[in-house]
Amino acid sequence: MFYICKMTSNTNIDLPIGKRMNADQFYDFCAQDRDARKRWELNDDGFLVAREPSGFETGRRNAKLIAKLYAWNEASNLGVVTDSETGYVLPNGSVRAPDAAWISLERLNKVPESLREKFLPAVPDFVVEIRSRTDSPIELAEKMDMYMTQGVRLAWMIDRFSSMVRIYKQNGTVETFEDFEREITGEEVLPGFVFDLRWMK
Repeated sequence: MFYICKMTSNTNIDLPIGKRMNADQFYDFCAQDRDARKRWELNDDGFLVAREPSGFETGRRNAKLIAKLYAWNEASNLGVVTDSETGYVLPNGSVRAPDAAWISLERLNKVPESLREKFLPAVPDFVVEIRSRTDSPIELAEKMDMYMTQGVRLAWMIDRFSSMVRIYKQNGTVETFEDFEREITGEEVLPGFVFDLRWMK
């Protein structure tokens, strides 16, 4: 479940409610507690967004998707795959960690190596979110829309509870499938990448 928590920190975990953070301050906050990286994102208002850890069934499906994406990328050598612990600083100032993401070398190479140790100040080309039982469908849909307005080129929202997938495209269209009896592709963003939704069952 995602919810806004107006608690921030620079050096201590507990500071007055209502104080905002930027991406660097958020990174320092997360560095204080290793578990915090698994529970927080930063929204575009500078407030924390709590993320519950994935349950086993969601986690194993996410691992399978990342494995398939990683294998494709190893063969194509077109970019870099990241997992759900990797934060991206988006143009609106928020820091988000999709369940899976891929960033092209073209975009990555614009970021100096000196800025890659913290959250990456760049927009991934491709993101995936797999709905957990505690995720609000409405809030997750809003998050997908936000990804697209920030420059993501292709996004998948996979709802394993209703066997539905929504594919968000750069041209503003959203394609919806209401069963997992099919393959979906990375289209021109990830040329040659094919993912069988039956793997999500």
